[in-house]
This record gives sequence, C-alpha cells and structure tokens, in this order.
Amino acid sequence: MRPLRLVRHLFSTLPLVLLVACGSDNGKSGSGGADGGHPDVDPNHLPDGAPNPCLGAMDCSECTARVPCGWCGDRCLAGTATTSFDGTCTGTSWDWRGSQCPGTGATCPSHTDCVSCATDENSCGWCAGANRCVAGDMTGPARGVSGCAVASGTWMWSPDQCR
Repeated sequence: MRPLRLVRHLFSTLPLVLLVACGSDNGKSGSGGADGGHPDVDPNHLPDGAPNPCLGAMDCSECTARVPCGWCGDRCLAGTATTSFDGTCTGTSWDWRGSQCPGTGATCPSHTDCVSCATDENSCGWCAGANRCVAGDMTGPARGVSGCAVASGTWMWSPDQCR
C-alpha cells in the first residue's frame, strides 16, 4: 500500500495550472457561449478526457485510494491536493489523503511514544515537536499541527524513524 501513497504524494505536487488550462469555471454553470463563460465540467471525465475513476466510490477511504480523487462530505470528486477540479470543494471540507478521512487516526492520541504511534495501522505518526501522536501519513500530519513538519525532521511516520 505504501507505493500507492507515494503515487498520491507525487500526484498531489502537480500544479493547479490544470484547472485554468482545462477551462474550469469553479463549479459555475455556463454555456461557453458569447458571454465568455466556460463550459460545465464533465463529471464523467477528468480534464484530460480520461474516464473519471472517482465515480462509484462509496466512502472516503475507497475514494482517496483512487487517483486523483478526494472526498467532499458525502461524495467522491476528481481533483488535486487542494481542491476538486470542479471547484466545489476545498479547504477543510476536502479530504485528499486517506489519513484525512473522518474517523481515521482515532486511536492515535492514545499512544504516548513514537514507536507505538508509528506502528499503529490506523494512519498515525509521531510529532516530536508537539510530543504527541496524530493522524497522518508519509507526507505529514493529516491536518496542520504546530511544531510538526516533515522537512524539519519532527514528523515520524515509521518506527525506524523514531530516535
């Protein structure tokens, strides 16, 4: 499962220029006619015309395991790490990584040390800067945590990283 997470991480670093280049109208209706509006986003296809792999996902975990899909409330949408392609979902409503799904990481706060935390199969990671276990994955905490960053070496996601 870790290779899939790496693919999702690499995909999440793609620039949002795709939204502009593909004519996203941020979820607003438009005919693309003389008024200069953009055509509606086709929910059955990705901006490049490929079939939408997000269709049919029934929950957040199933959705975020598909590339390039993210969960928004009760539906699975295609998008990037920060927003859906149709522009209807962004910010804390947008769950791009499985570790952000509701209920994921529920057991993390019960861990009081790095090794037990990083060994938990429930998407937990140790934040040395905050001295606590939180939901996350190899790219960092699922949500922002003060004093915790992959680049600074304060985020430990696997037991071999624990000092």
